[in-house]
Amino acid sequence: MPGRNLDYVFTWEKLLAFDGNTAPYILNAYVRSRSILRKAGIHSSPNHSILLEKPEEEELSRHLLRLGDIVELAASDRKPHHLCGYLFETAGMFHRFFEACPVLQAGSDPLQKSRLTLVGLTGDILREGLGLLGISTLEEM
Repeated sequence: MPGRNLDYVFTWEKLLAFDGNTAPYILNAYVRSRSILRKAGIHSSPNHSILLEKPEEEELSRHLLRLGDIVELAASDRKPHHLCGYLFETAGMFHRFFEACPVLQAGSDPLQKSRLTLVGLTGDILREGLGLLGISTLEEM
């Protein structure tokens, strides 16, 4: 990710792309998280125990725990790109988790609740991080 003191060539195509390190890519992950919760009939993020059966669940869980450190680093260095990079990584990990770990068709009720909790937490973190950057979220794309 470019630092704030590097030359950057602005193009609308690059800014609005759904792949790569862009706000729409991160927003897409947020929207997907909310869509999963709606399909499960849940209107706010659940708070169940987390079961880590697959590597993608563990990777995402550990990554989500870093939010506080990243926000502190971005604020102390006055470099918001630290937070941008974290959110991009979060979105990528969430997409990998979603592909590898069935949520609504999880093998058991405790596993489904765990994965719904991870989905909710990821969405909450994406919304919070984007909000800190002044980017509003939306519920559908």
